[in-house]
Amino acid sequence: MYIRRTKTKTLSQNKAYYTYRIVESVRLGQKVKQRTLLNLGKDLSIDQIHWPLLCSRIEQLLQSSEAVQSEIFDLADDLGQTLEATAQRYSALILQKHSIPVESTTGSAEQTTEGLVESDYHRVDINHLQALDARSIGAETLALHAVQQLQLDQKLTSLGFNGVDLAAAIGSIVGRMVSPGSELSTYDWLNHRSCLGELIDYDYSNLSLTRLYTVSDKLLKHQVALESFLAAQESNLFNLQRSLVLYDLTNTYFEGQCHRNPKAQFGRSKEKRSDCPLVTLGLVLDGDGFPLSSQIFPGNASEPATLQTMIAGLQGKQRLADDNPVIIMDAGIATQANIDWLKEHDYQYLVVSREQRKQDPREQADAVLVRETQQNKVTVYSETDTETLETRLYCHSEQKAKKEQAIRNRFHVRLEEALENLHTGLSKKSTTKNYE
Repeated sequence: MYIRRTKTKTLSQNKAYYTYRIVESVRLGQKVKQRTLLNLGKDLSIDQIHWPLLCSRIEQLLQSSEAVQSEIFDLADDLGQTLEATAQRYSALILQKHSIPVESTTGSAEQTTEGLVESDYHRVDINHLQALDARSIGAETLALHAVQQLQLDQKLTSLGFNGVDLAAAIGSIVGRMVSPGSELSTYDWLNHRSCLGELIDYDYSNLSLTRLYTVSDKLLKHQVALESFLAAQESNLFNLQRSLVLYDLTNTYFEGQCHRNPKAQFGRSKEKRSDCPLVTLGLVLDGDGFPLSSQIFPGNASEPATLQTMIAGLQGKQRLADDNPVIIMDAGIATQANIDWLKEHDYQYLVVSREQRKQDPREQADAVLVRETQQNKVTVYSETDTETLETRLYCHSEQKAKKEQAIRNRFHVRLEEALENLHTGLSKKSTTKNYE
C-alpha cells in the first residue's frame, strides 16, 4: 500500500495541479496490478516523508484487532496525533467503501447452495470495546432531512454552487442548526464531532477553512432569492395562510472599531454595550413562526423607520398569502407615522399603545375577569373609537400593578437619597457646591 501523486490539469483554465490516492498492488493470475483503495482528492496536508508510516498504520487498522493495538506514531506530539487521526479516518473510509470483512472467530461463514452468505456470526467482548472518533448523527440526520425536504440543496445547485460549495454550504447551514458558532467553530465541528460528512458522502477534512468563509459570503449574496424560495416551500409544505405578520428588531455589537463596515454605527445597545459599534437586525415572521424576511440595518437606524421598508418588501416579493395580514409589533415601532401608513395601505395591526392609560378596567360595568388565581387577577375592558375605528383593550393585572408600584418606589427612594447627599454635601469639604 502506498500513496500515489498524479499530475493533472483543469479543462477550463488548463492549470496543472496534483491529486492523491491510496493504492495497493494485487496479483491477478500472472499479472500484478494497482488497485485504488481511496481517492484523496487534491488536498493532502501530510508531508511526503511521512507517507510510508501513514500507509503502514492504515494497513494495521485494516487487519486484525491485535495489530490495531500497536502504536507507530508518538501520540505525545502534535504530528503523531495528526498522523494517527488521519490513518484512523482513511482506514474507516476504505472499510466503508470496499466493505472489507473482519476475520470471524468461528472460521468461514456457512454458504447456501446459491453461494450467498446465510449466516455470519462474530464474538465480541463487550468489556473491551473502544469507541474511536465518536461523533453525533441524530440531530444532523433531522436537519439534513429538513434541508432535502425543502429542496434547499437543489436550489443552491441552481444558483451555481458546485459540489464542494454545496457540501460547504450544507455544512454551514446544518452547523448553525445543530451547533451554532463561528465559521472556525463550525469547521472544527464538521471535522471532529459530526457525522454529517458520512451522511452526504463528503470528507470535510478535504475542505479548507477559507472555503467555509467564502461560501458564507456566497450564501449572503443570494439571501433574497433563498429567503423567498424557502418561504414559498414552507407555505406549500404546511399549507400556511399567513394572515399574521410579526415584526421586531434587535441589535448586536462588535468588539473592534469596524471602520470598513459602513453599517457598524454607535447607537443604543440592547445589551448595554453602547460603547461599541452596533448593527440592527430586523426579522419578519408569520403567525406560525416561520421567517419571511430578514435584513441588517445600521446600528444607529431608527427602529420605527424600518417597518415600511420590511413590509413593503414582503408584498413586493409576494411572500404573503393574505393581501392584508394583521401586523403585530411592539410599542417601540408603533409610532403615529407608522400607524397612519398601515391605515393608508389597509393593513390591520395589533400593538401595545403608546398612549397614557385612560381607563381602569375595574371601574367599568362591562369589564371581564379573564384570569383569577391565588396570587393574581386579570381584568379587561374593550371599547371602539367611532372616529378611527380602532378597538382598544385595557388590561389590569394586580401583580403587574404591584411590580410597577415597586419600581416607582425604588425610584423615589433613590431620588431622595441623592437629594439628601447633595444637601449634606453643602456643609462638607470636597463635595458638590454648584447650585445647578
